[in-house]
Amino acid sequence: MMLTIIEWLETIFPSTSIRYYVISLAALGVAFALVRARRLLAACVLGFKWFFLRYFVYLVIIPRRYWSSVSMLQALVFVVFLAVNGFCIGYDHRNDLSVVASRCAILSVINMVPLFMAGRSNTIVSVLSLPLHVHHLVHHWLGRISIVEAFLHIIFVYTSGTERKQIPSGATIAATLGGLLVFSFVPFRKYKFEVFLKVHYLLAAVSLGGLLWHVIGVDPTKVIFPILLASLWLFGFVPYLYSWRIRSRDVQITKFYRERTIGQHTYREIDVVRVDIELMHLVTIKPGQFVYLRVRGRDFHLSDKFQTHPFMITWWDPKESTPRLQGVSGSKGPSITILIQPANGLTRRISNTEFLQSVSFEGPRGQSLPLEEYENVALVAKGIGLAGILSYAKHIIDLKYDPKRKSKVLTRKLDLYWELDDNSQEDWGGPLLKDLQSRNKSLSASILQIWCYLPHEQTSPPVLNLDSYETAFLYFYPNSSYYISVEDGISNVAANSAGRKIVVACGTSSFVDDVRTITRKAMFPSGSIEFVESDYRLSGETTPRENAKETLAVAEKSRAKSMKISKPRVAFA
Repeated sequence: MMLTIIEWLETIFPSTSIRYYVISLAALGVAFALVRARRLLAACVLGFKWFFLRYFVYLVIIPRRYWSSVSMLQALVFVVFLAVNGFCIGYDHRNDLSVVASRCAILSVINMVPLFMAGRSNTIVSVLSLPLHVHHLVHHWLGRISIVEAFLHIIFVYTSGTERKQIPSGATIAATLGGLLVFSFVPFRKYKFEVFLKVHYLLAAVSLGGLLWHVIGVDPTKVIFPILLASLWLFGFVPYLYSWRIRSRDVQITKFYRERTIGQHTYREIDVVRVDIELMHLVTIKPGQFVYLRVRGRDFHLSDKFQTHPFMITWWDPKESTPRLQGVSGSKGPSITILIQPANGLTRRISNTEFLQSVSFEGPRGQSLPLEEYENVALVAKGIGLAGILSYAKHIIDLKYDPKRKSKVLTRKLDLYWELDDNSQEDWGGPLLKDLQSRNKSLSASILQIWCYLPHEQTSPPVLNLDSYETAFLYFYPNSSYYISVEDGISNVAANSAGRKIVVACGTSSFVDDVRTITRKAMFPSGSIEFVESDYRLSGETTPRENAKETLAVAEKSRAKSMKISKPRVAFA
């Protein structure tokens, strides 16, 4: 074929130089076509990414209420997983129910393997970079599938007429797995979580012992499965034991109150507890991570010394950090700050105490998002949800301030939207935002803009510095003369800002769903914007303030005065 083309060119163009010229033009045309094809391919890939994110990753079909939210992609993966399990059980069984029973047992044990990495985050989960809620979702439903397959094994053994062996061990496994299945549903986990954890661990240990007993009696060659499960479980306890060395040198508790009016009575109650922990050892912390905290004190139960609870790291000050900035608070040693909104159990006991003898923790754990790789970052929070996103803003600004690392930071625009549940929340959120504002002012080019939405008219001066010549911080009150909503802010950035964009949200489930919907609407094929929900998931649908029967007293409203808000100069990156 090649010789035919050359002969044809020699016939048409006798001159060698002309032939080379024609060949060069043809090669140039092919190269141009390839470049165009690459651009078209890139556009197709970008369009597919937009379609995939909008209609599969970010489309939630089961919203988060008392359980984890489920996206379209997660639901499809679950359906495929069920189909594969069903295929493996029923494929070529030749109407032999004993074969089906054996396959159900093997699949049940195989599906148990990830479960014994525990329902909490650990080293293996951290290496896989699984978000905490995805790990919980996998743990819950994989466990239920494994238990159902175990019961199917029992049913098919009895219906197939197979010789029954090791009935006591099988009954032990059935009883414990049944207990695990019943206690895994919402009412037990939600209202008696600490009791649920202890019962869950106990039943899991008994079921593992029963499985070992059963396998030894039926088929000793498969004893490797329970041994593997036990090894994974013990491996998960290694960081737990190591965490006992991470202790506090000093612990300070600060309580912040809010007013609630019920009927004709107004009283104060604790809204948020700030726990500042000065550590004895240096700890590597990344933004968005959390720790499993263990507390000791006279107001706590004996069991609190042996169990840990996850809390988000809101702020930290390493011993060897960037140079201290003027007006920025710091501690003498490595320290972390945790914000806790009391609910029940341990959080309520922490809010009621005045003294913590000491704390230790396992971690830090959790997925840290590389937000510094995005040109435009929007952090959106409601109420105590500020605790889940503040560390990202601090981290990006600290990287920008560090001469050795600022070249790796792509972020040019950092927006922080905070919707307060009550004006009093400024008491605990304001100092942290003021610290963040001071760090931002030290940069050669400011990147931070804070948008604060208060539910009531303000009766006192704001905590943060309001400079008429700057728009680094904006207050919005009800009926303000000028108002920019979260939806307007995100939509404007999506439409007018160049580069990669991401939105990180933290708050109640309905609030996060609204932000997710806003992000999906702001997406368009030529410029996708990504969305991530923080690992910190508020357990309740409503905040404590929203549970109150009435709002602020009439007398306080009468003293309220609106603050004049000037139109901000919004600059797009």
